[in-house]
Amino acid sequence: MKKKVLIFIGFLALFVLVGCSPSLDGTYYYEKDSDTAEMTIDEYDVDLVFHSFYGTADYSGTLDKKSKTITGTIKIWGIEKDLTLSYEVKKDGLVLIEEDKEENPMVFIKEE
Repeated sequence: MKKKVLIFIGFLALFVLVGCSPSLDGTYYYEKDSDTAEMTIDEYDVDLVFHSFYGTADYSGTLDKKSKTITGTIKIWGIEKDLTLSYEVKKDGLVLIEEDKEENPMVFIKEE
C-alpha cells in the first residue's frame, strides 16, 4: 500500500511541476528607438524578424528550455551566421541576451 501511495504522490508532483511551468508559446514584440522585432515561439521553434535602420535580419532557431538558450541561424544582408542566444523569463515577456553582449539585452513583451 505504501508503494502505491508513493507512486501516486510522485505522479502528482510531476503533474503539478509540468502543469505549472509557464508556456513560452506566443508572439513577442520588441521596440527601442527605431528598432523593432517580432518573435514567434511555437513549442521549440523560434522565428524572429528584426528591423532596424541598417536593414532586416531573420533568425530561426530551436528553444532549449533546460539550458535557457535558443540556437539557430541569423541571416542579414544575404549572409548567414550561427547564433546562440540565452534568455530569461520575466513577468510579462522574455529577455534575449546575445553571446558576449550581456550589457545590451533585448526585452520582448508578450502579446496579450
